[in-house]
Amino acid sequence: MENTAHIFCNPEEEYWTIPPILSFLKDNQVKIDNINVNKGNNKAKLVSAALDFAKANKANEQIFAEWVDKTVKEGIKEIVLYKCRIDNGISLILSNEEGIQKHLDKYVDKESTGYLINSQYDNQTKLIKYTSSTMRGKRVLTLYFCRMVTYIEKRNLNARNIEFPVIFDFFIDDGWYVVRYKSRSNLYEYNPESQSVYATMEQSLNAEKPVRDAVDYAKRILGITDVDDKEQAYNLKKKFYKLLKSFTETPPEIQTELDQYQTFITDIEQKIKELCGIPENQISGLHCDIRNLFEKYISINRQDKEIFTRKRNAYPVKLCATDEEDSHVDQAAGGDAGPLQSKAIFFDNKRMIDNDKTCDGLTLKWRRNTRTYYTETFTVRISEKKGKCNLSFKEYTAEEDIQDVLFSIIDA
Repeated sequence: MENTAHIFCNPEEEYWTIPPILSFLKDNQVKIDNINVNKGNNKAKLVSAALDFAKANKANEQIFAEWVDKTVKEGIKEIVLYKCRIDNGISLILSNEEGIQKHLDKYVDKESTGYLINSQYDNQTKLIKYTSSTMRGKRVLTLYFCRMVTYIEKRNLNARNIEFPVIFDFFIDDGWYVVRYKSRSNLYEYNPESQSVYATMEQSLNAEKPVRDAVDYAKRILGITDVDDKEQAYNLKKKFYKLLKSFTETPPEIQTELDQYQTFITDIEQKIKELCGIPENQISGLHCDIRNLFEKYISINRQDKEIFTRKRNAYPVKLCATDEEDSHVDQAAGGDAGPLQSKAIFFDNKRMIDNDKTCDGLTLKWRRNTRTYYTETFTVRISEKKGKCNLSFKEYTAEEDIQDVLFSIIDA
């Protein structure tokens, strides 16, 4: 473990947070009785306990290395989901495990240890390993890329060289690929011959570049091309709308009240129709407006707000949309004030969103599958940019939960 890549094991970094470290130590029966997890230095001690476990023997070292790769793939991440096409010749090669191995082995870095830790890096993007597996019944290739960059802490001009991993998932039979990385700022090109911090600062590096380099590398060796931006942008916004609708269905309790008020709704509709001389081709819209008005005031005055979250995998706290007339909606529930569906602003713009049946993006509170050491929910921000689906996870999120979000979009 002498050359363990420091960024993955540095307590100051957020590749690990306390819950996954605790889970790892528990799963491997590492005692932490003398560590108070409620104290400020607990993370460093927990990391030290994990490293001590890894140093015990070769078997432990391998368990630890595999866990590092797992935690680098999940956690606090920026994830981009792309729709793509694959070259027919490459598709045939990737149709079986023997073909996959024969094709990809020649691209794996010759000095790779087979894991992100202990491998050697420079300023070139390297393929460290790949895996072939099944994810929710779909065949997927996962490629692990990494390179060195330099991070400079601006307050004291402290420079340190760090690893920048990018994980690439390719769904072989479904025409999607997923890119995962950790967003960073204050990055510079890695140059071991640089004489000073100031010289290093002359070579600034946008975090998007190492990501783009890894993606271009993966696309080249897998024969992948992206789907047209405009076509995919429209399809994604349709998927976001379906996702929104699935998590904002009218709760049964409110539906019952609406049914009870149907006579009143019909009477009001008839009176407005007569008073305003509304033509027949606008009656459907009038009915939706009145029903929406009833649902709005029933919902926002409901004391039990859990009816908007109960038995749901997720609920929106923010969304944005633009209709065909370029009217823009950007609405939020406001902090932890509750689900967006319990707010007046949701209903004020519901008709516009339903008419166009598209949504530019939304922020969701998602219910976790894994809750030991974790909060009940996590937040994910979903948006579209240039035909790409961007997902932002600002708190540690387990792989199973990330997959829930990904497949809810893919399958929408």
